[in-house]
Amino acid sequence: MNGGNLEDIALAAATSYAGSSIGAEVGSQVGGSEAVQALDKGTQITIKQVVTSASTNAATVALRGGSFDDILKAGAVGAVGSYVSSTLTKPTQLGGYGFDPKSLDTKLITTATAAATKAILNGKSIADAVVGATTVSALTLTISGNVDK
Repeated sequence: MNGGNLEDIALAAATSYAGSSIGAEVGSQVGGSEAVQALDKGTQITIKQVVTSASTNAATVALRGGSFDDILKAGAVGAVGSYVSSTLTKPTQLGGYGFDPKSLDTKLITTATAAATKAILNGKSIADAVVGATTVSALTLTISGNVDK
């Protein structure tokens, strides 16, 4: 067997499952709160997705014995990634860009997430960073797609 012994595999699966369960519960509790329910539907969706993702990542790292800094970083990465994905795929009438998630290239989301993370760390506009990174990625993908044909 490659990748470790059966005990390591079982432990990794259990911590991932537990982390996911904790994240789903936290997201559900926050998403169902009166404060969130008072917001518009698009914001409700985004908050629930971001909280669920951040909580899942943080809980999984905590269950694996990660340091406090690692837990915070995992939560932040989960939150940013979820926010970017949600913003790109949420319908425009709900405040998103309306991209079909099945048609989005993984590189586009990865690039936009990296740009948003960098913007957060540098105190810059997340929206500007995501729009700029998304535009550059989309142009690059279009150009490379046409070159390959």
